Amino acid sequence: MNQSLQICLWTLLELFALFSYAISDMPVYFDDPPVVHTYNRLPEIEKECSPFLSSASELKPDDVRGYKIRKELSFFQGDWTQELGRSPLVPFDDSDLPGDSLSVSSPLRLVGFEVKDVNPVHQLKNAVSLRGTMCIGMARNSTLIYDPRSNFHMAPGMSVLKIDFEGVYIETEKDGGQRLLCMLGNTTLPFWTSAPGTSSFTVSSSNNQPRLLQDGRLLLVLHYPNILTLTKRAILGELRSLNEPKNPRYFDVIHISSQLNAFSKYKFSSEKLKSRTCDLRLFRQDLDDDDANRFNNTEFCIVMRSFSGYLFNIVPNWRFFNTGRLGPFFLGRGTHKNVRLIMQKFICETMSNSARVAALFRAFPAEMEGDIAGIRTGLSDMTMAVEGIWDASKGHLCLVGCPGVSSSGLQGCDSQISLYFPHSFSIKQRSIIFGSISSISSEDNSYDPVLFELEMRPSDLRLVHGWYGSYFLLYNYSKIELAEAFWKRSQSLPRLVADVKRLVLSYSSLWKAKDVFAHYDSLSYDLRISCYGTPVSSYNSHKPDVFIELEVLALGPLAMGRRSPWLHEDTAIPDNHVKVSKSEVLNVSLSLMFTQEPLKFTEKDYKNVSKLFLEGVYDPLAGEMYLIGCRRVTVQTSTLNLERGFDCLIEVKIRYPAEALRWLVNPEAEITITSLRNENDSLYFHPIELQTSMLPYNEHQEDAVFRKVFEEILRHLMITASIALISSQLLYMKKNVDGIPDISVIMLSLQFLGYVYPVLSNTKFLLQEKECKFPYGLLGYDQLLTLLDYTAKLLVLTALVMTATLMRKVTEFRKQPHPGSPSKPIGVPQDKRVRQIVAVILVPGLLSYYLLYRSIFENEDVSRIGDAQLEKIWTNKTQEFMGFIQDLFLLPQIVENVISHSPFRPLRKLYYIGFTLMRVVTHLYDSVRDPVIDPYSDEAAFVNLDLLFTSRAHNIAFVVIMTGLAIVLYIQQERSHQKFGVSIMKKKREKIIFLHIFLKLCNCNIRRIQYNPSNTYSYARFPEVEKHCGFLISSASELPPDDNRSGRMKKELFFRNGDWNQEPGGVPLLPIDSREMPSNTFGYGPPLNLVSFWVNDVDPARRAKNTVSVSGVMEIGRIRSGSFSYKPYDWSPKLYLKPGINKLTIIFEGIYLESQENGGRRLMCLLGNATIPKDSTQKLDSCDHGDLQSPCQPKVNNLPSTLQDDQIILVLEYPKTFTLTSRGISGELKSLNQRGKPAYFDKVHISSQPGDGSKYRFGSEKLVARACSPYPYPDSLINQEVQDVEMFEGHDFCEDLRQFVWNEVFEFASTWKNVVRITNGSSKIGPFLLGNEIEASYNSSDKLRLMIQELVCEPGTDQEGFQTAMVSAVFRVIQKSEYLYREEEKRTGLSTMTLSSEGRWHSSHGQLCMVGCIGPAGYLSDRCKSRITLYFPLTFSIKQHSRVVGTISSINPADGHASLMFQKLTTPIEFTSTHPRDNHFKWSYTYTKLKQAREFQSRSQPSNWERILRNSILQYPTSKGEDIASFSFLTDVLSIEVRAAPQTLTNSQAPKTNVKMVLLSIGSLFGRYDPHSYQEYPEAEKAFHSISEEIEVSGHLKVEGGQFSNVSLFFEGIYDPTLGQMYLIGCRDVLQFQGFNNDDRDLEGGMDCSIEIKVEYSAKNARWLLNPNIKFSINSQRTKEDPLYLSPISSNTFLLSYSKKFDFLMVRKGFEEGLRVLLLVMAILCIHGQLRYTENQGHTTAYISLVMLGLHALGFSIPLITGDEVLLRWKEFAPYKSSAYDQFQNFHIFQSLDLFIKFLMLIALLETAKLLQRVWESRKLRKGQAINLNLRIPSDKLVFLLFLLIHMLGFFTLHTIRRIYGIPLLLQSENIQDCFLLPQIIGNAVWGVQGKPLRKLYYLGFTTIRLVLQAYDYASDPVPNPTNSELEFEYLGVESYYKHGNVTIGVIVVILAMLLYFQQNGWCKIRPIHKLEDGENVESKPDNIYERLLSE
Repeated sequence: MNQSLQICLWTLLELFALFSYAISDMPVYFDDPPVVHTYNRLPEIEKECSPFLSSASELKPDDVRGYKIRKELSFFQGDWTQELGRSPLVPFDDSDLPGDSLSVSSPLRLVGFEVKDVNPVHQLKNAVSLRGTMCIGMARNSTLIYDPRSNFHMAPGMSVLKIDFEGVYIETEKDGGQRLLCMLGNTTLPFWTSAPGTSSFTVSSSNNQPRLLQDGRLLLVLHYPNILTLTKRAILGELRSLNEPKNPRYFDVIHISSQLNAFSKYKFSSEKLKSRTCDLRLFRQDLDDDDANRFNNTEFCIVMRSFSGYLFNIVPNWRFFNTGRLGPFFLGRGTHKNVRLIMQKFICETMSNSARVAALFRAFPAEMEGDIAGIRTGLSDMTMAVEGIWDASKGHLCLVGCPGVSSSGLQGCDSQISLYFPHSFSIKQRSIIFGSISSISSEDNSYDPVLFELEMRPSDLRLVHGWYGSYFLLYNYSKIELAEAFWKRSQSLPRLVADVKRLVLSYSSLWKAKDVFAHYDSLSYDLRISCYGTPVSSYNSHKPDVFIELEVLALGPLAMGRRSPWLHEDTAIPDNHVKVSKSEVLNVSLSLMFTQEPLKFTEKDYKNVSKLFLEGVYDPLAGEMYLIGCRRVTVQTSTLNLERGFDCLIEVKIRYPAEALRWLVNPEAEITITSLRNENDSLYFHPIELQTSMLPYNEHQEDAVFRKVFEEILRHLMITASIALISSQLLYMKKNVDGIPDISVIMLSLQFLGYVYPVLSNTKFLLQEKECKFPYGLLGYDQLLTLLDYTAKLLVLTALVMTATLMRKVTEFRKQPHPGSPSKPIGVPQDKRVRQIVAVILVPGLLSYYLLYRSIFENEDVSRIGDAQLEKIWTNKTQEFMGFIQDLFLLPQIVENVISHSPFRPLRKLYYIGFTLMRVVTHLYDSVRDPVIDPYSDEAAFVNLDLLFTSRAHNIAFVVIMTGLAIVLYIQQERSHQKFGVSIMKKKREKIIFLHIFLKLCNCNIRRIQYNPSNTYSYARFPEVEKHCGFLISSASELPPDDNRSGRMKKELFFRNGDWNQEPGGVPLLPIDSREMPSNTFGYGPPLNLVSFWVNDVDPARRAKNTVSVSGVMEIGRIRSGSFSYKPYDWSPKLYLKPGINKLTIIFEGIYLESQENGGRRLMCLLGNATIPKDSTQKLDSCDHGDLQSPCQPKVNNLPSTLQDDQIILVLEYPKTFTLTSRGISGELKSLNQRGKPAYFDKVHISSQPGDGSKYRFGSEKLVARACSPYPYPDSLINQEVQDVEMFEGHDFCEDLRQFVWNEVFEFASTWKNVVRITNGSSKIGPFLLGNEIEASYNSSDKLRLMIQELVCEPGTDQEGFQTAMVSAVFRVIQKSEYLYREEEKRTGLSTMTLSSEGRWHSSHGQLCMVGCIGPAGYLSDRCKSRITLYFPLTFSIKQHSRVVGTISSINPADGHASLMFQKLTTPIEFTSTHPRDNHFKWSYTYTKLKQAREFQSRSQPSNWERILRNSILQYPTSKGEDIASFSFLTDVLSIEVRAAPQTLTNSQAPKTNVKMVLLSIGSLFGRYDPHSYQEYPEAEKAFHSISEEIEVSGHLKVEGGQFSNVSLFFEGIYDPTLGQMYLIGCRDVLQFQGFNNDDRDLEGGMDCSIEIKVEYSAKNARWLLNPNIKFSINSQRTKEDPLYLSPISSNTFLLSYSKKFDFLMVRKGFEEGLRVLLLVMAILCIHGQLRYTENQGHTTAYISLVMLGLHALGFSIPLITGDEVLLRWKEFAPYKSSAYDQFQNFHIFQSLDLFIKFLMLIALLETAKLLQRVWESRKLRKGQAINLNLRIPSDKLVFLLFLLIHMLGFFTLHTIRRIYGIPLLLQSENIQDCFLLPQIIGNAVWGVQGKPLRKLYYLGFTTIRLVLQAYDYASDPVPNPTNSELEFEYLGVESYYKHGNVTIGVIVVILAMLLYFQQNGWCKIRPIHKLEDGENVESKPDNIYERLLSE
């Protein structure tokens, strides 16, 4: 029993998935919007269908006939045929075919029909009128999809025709009873070019679609069987044209075929089943070998249903030839190799000892998608209906088969189908189901038997159907001995070598886990192969031949299913029965299949092998599999030595990669397949050797990140080694100065280029990243990698400067005079000649290399990588090209040695051998490592990655070349040394240590699936129900027969979100929960008492004459926010007590009955079972409120205890007819316990309305006439409040009512009549008596809203042709905070706060007048005392802005209630997107405040000179033209919704203010212009052509939050586009203020219009520099003493969103790049000028501050290291760069500018380094002469300390100020560089300098640069980032401080420059330190220190 239950769980899950899948394939082309169906072709139908009507039987009364017709007579995906070559119905576009179309299947001819409507009025005695829609067409391997905008749609590979039909339904007694549809159709048909029969259509040149003709003469006849049986299931029909054959609309007859759907009940043919027995001789031997599963009847239905939707394969039959027939199926063409079977319409019914089965087998070509074949319903020669019985004792199913379309009844059923479920798997048996189809007729009609099987991929069997494999399948290994022999025979390595290999390398093996089967499950996943394969002989071509799918079926004890502990606790194998060992050789069974591509599991024949079943052993120590393979063959002779049709003379060896090297080398497997047959054997095939592409594995991400870290560390070691080698060469040059001139400058230039290129191009040094795109995240190592990258760039810059120093020393040494001849310099080698020779050697080779790679790229398919990666690929190639040039760095030195014949050794051995060794190691590592790729992409298989990166061959070649060059240079220098007796230098060894990091993450989470089984209803409490419900049963009437009662009851008797209440002071149903939020909390009101009820089941078997047993579930409770709209998933009694929601779930069972009392009632009496609180009077409080300021602390064990109570009775009363006075559901829920018992509670009263399944019936004409006579009713309140307004009197009223009224929320108009009145202690507004849920403090209608629900509208036409409508609705008063916005969550209870209404509308008057009935269910017409009117105004103004307005008044004013006025206020945003159906609403706007606005403009506009200046420079938002679309666009531009802050904002923590201004009209354009809605707009066009400088505008402005009171203003005025200013007059509603009435002066309709609004927009053409914002001010013209005085509001908005934002960012980016170039060039000139100055003023060089120069070097270095912007930071709100900034890098112009800027930055850095070195050497020389000349030696130690101290003091001062003002601390490194002159000023003061160390051009130039930067930063605004509005607001306050900081820093820079100027020009006289004998100051006398240094 437990086993069957678990199988049920799995199967239900699968059925749910299959059902979802099936729903997704249902045709979507019938989902039309709801329409009103008309029937006007009845005379034509009677004429054309007269032959069928004459033989029709009389229809019996049936209340559910319409439902049955719609459900049972619709069909989808049927077939249709038509004779070809004459007049086809539709054309077909074959352009979807590929170039080779031989293998593409023919298009499918599909047809679907759906009954849309059934007319309940019987216009004919024996027929029913109905309407339907048919879609018919052709599609290639897909379903039909059509364009709903036209009846005919054609696209490549698909043609669809939609036809609308009207006709009749009849029934006949012919052929044992039939149902028939005869219908006339209307559609648009393709138009013929010439006469019909030419098969050509006239094609429109615009869209290549055939031209269409309207045709209404189509006749459709469909025949349906009355019952669904084995031989009666076909739907047959004809579609013919009633036109003449010569008519262009004529087409040949269409034959239609389908079958009855699942809504028809199947009837089994028991006599046929008992007379037939199955013959098992075809697979008797197989059955004996495999054994059969003997399921019981329940298990069989579950298992068979699970596999019924899968595809069956045809087993090769050697007696079958290409005869065009496959068993009972007539194929037409092809053979069984491309045919598959699928089982459809599976039905299974259990019997006592067996089960009955019915289904349909369909044969289809293998080229067709299986899901397409599964949803087809047509019957043909490729289908066979079957029916049979499952024999549980024998374990086989015997079926009788009949052709798909059979006219001979059971006599034509001459096929026998037998199948069984094998119990064991083996290498020769992998079928879940095995069966046969054979003939049982005479020899003349017999056919060869067909064998079929259901095979399943091991992964599907393990993951999807693991339950089946675990319980019902075993695996038998039969080839293990042969595999072990193969394994022993293949051990070729010596044992010692094999042992060493096993110790060093590790492979996939078992690992320790808590669950013993997790060992094998994980290893099974590791052994799986799913990737492309390439023959070993052509592996380097990277063009894979086949996709390999290798899956594990069984591994050790794990076979055919994941053994989950939660599902198999009873069958789990103990851990001590399974031993886990890493060295054990494991038995394994696999499935190997070759396919065309991933996820296409169609076998591909690869070298005569397509699919292999494998069995053998796996050696985890060697990572190798030795397998025996079996393949199915299609040829049978007596000499082939086959085993059950399999060739098992195949050996397969699979070698897996080692796990230890996967971080370096991508894992790839090798597969070798060998046939053991002789070469002359017909089944022999040549050996297959395949190399797979990269194998996916779980730890690939960790390995990729580890490799990144390793390479960064390796790169650091190499750069550090480079610095050490350059330092050693510099030391070597000091000791061996004779060889300095012979060092090749070209060689040093190549070295210098090697350091410059990574800095400029932002690439890696030496080791380039070998990856197209890193496919993963960095696992938290991103910060470490960023730090390593920065340090690497710093080291590269250090090496670059040192190489530049080396080059400068060589060039300067060559310029020194020769010792023997001072007039001649030292001998200089022939650099020009060296360059020529090196160029001759290098240029041809490198050019050939470039052309070779370019040609290969042009021929290589790199499309799978993507265009985005190609640019990076060429960057890699450029870096590779530059690296190869640097690899030959020794070539210039060798050439120079040959030319110069130098007797010295210019290069140290450690230098050139070290660099050579470093580059050799780089190439060797690069040749070993594989590129990092995404293992799930195609780039690993289809792209030759060696072409994208450096190939192994090139790496090895350059290793050889570099080694050769180093040997040649060594020989050159050693020979020179031996010849001239140069001593040999000592050798040194250097060790390189690298760090090995290994990170491995493994996290296995097992998730358990929980599923609740379906409930069964036993109705065990029926005696109790009869006892307690006897008072109702006695008055029940007899129930008429109704087969559809169950479905109707479930639809009509449920209700949601009704109301319930109890008398106060008694025993409550639920405890009072004080944990809920207080009622005054923003957005929440008092809790609502809601109740919902659903019918779960109706038992047709347990039925009396007057009752039916039912069961249901109720949710009742108290909720603050939300509803009870969804049926409980778990139908069990529950008590839910949480803050904000308390509810009970009660399970009921009882009876349903009907009564004729009170006009007819429907009743339910139910007994319930619930979990209720033991003490419902207990108050729930989860907080200890000792301290009101402290947070809520939950109490422990505060919830009440519960108990089970089944003594609950529920009585629900439903009206039989749904009308105005009988539309409510009433009920009582009470306890059967005695008062005082814990389970007792007071009676609960329930009120609601019927669900969606009930239909409203109009019929209250008398009540409507009493309320609305005369019509239209003169509404005084409307005439008084809404004057001079045109009302809507158009058509389509019902659609407009649904769009603008249904479920909409209305506000009560602010009149003095719409107030809440307190009468007799009760609050009342109009006719509504407010309930307890609304607090008594609601003394006005401001906190109440009116909602219209349950809207029903039926259109009609009166005798004069005017449109009319009958309308019913419920008006409900709700709280403002109530949740309203979902239809399924609306409240349905009827109470004194609801008004049920019914009325009429007439298009000639435009008034909807209704009668309203107050009160809950059970109230009669005496409560219908209210009149409701509703209007749709079309004219708007500043005082009238309601789109819908209505009144509620009393019919009898004498004893009635106060009148109410309600309205749907128009927010301008609602008109921003006008729907096409709103075209008939001619809304307009009337301006009344333009005169006041112009007066306001004249007082506020700027002066003439300011206007002229602004017009000449700035541009403001205006229309692009004078058409409607331009002004509609301007309306959107001028409307804003943004945050704002007061103009006097001084703190970033100021309150936030929201501003929303939306324009309602502009000029004569109201709303927005939609070209699809407005066909003609002549008035607006004319008006717009006359517009000049002023534009009329109107709209709404709302300011809320912050320090301003919430302000809501409607405004009118004018907009001046030349100045971007609006001058507006605003009006606000003041009727909600107390103390005012209609007699107040200065009020216009209750509105204060004495408010002036000015809005100023920012200029458009300055957006690249300044962010657009709006300034607005609001001022009241009243005095401050006036109570209506409005305090002035003046504010600036934040950033506005605008179009073409990226274009402005492009302009800004281009300007900043140009400014950077200009400032860098200026900086270089300043440094160069200072260098020239030091040459002429060498005596003051030593007094230049090194700290100052270090600041400059730091400023130039940081951008090169971090990649940040140079000089100018990208000023953005967010602290990071957004994606918009990254897009700049895609433009080549910015890439080039960035490269040029870095180049300039590098020059500036080198020049600064040169200046710094000159100062350092000058000080060294001064130090040597200090003793003799008594000179002071400058030192920067004290300067640095003082500079650091001053900066620290400034930092802490700034930090303190910013903390005081609440400003976040943001410092930039540029601020330190702004004070670059401070160290020099401090040094001048400390050293007592009286000269001029710095040139004016230098310090004034840099001062100018810093001032320009501060000025631009002050003027520019941050770049907008729309995703971070909060940060933008905070930045607004910070930005003002930044601008103050810009000014402050600018002043400091100027002051420092002035101080330095005065210091150097004698402002501070310092007494000389030492005087010469003649009294002259040493510092004032020029000397030649630097010249002497150079001479020495």
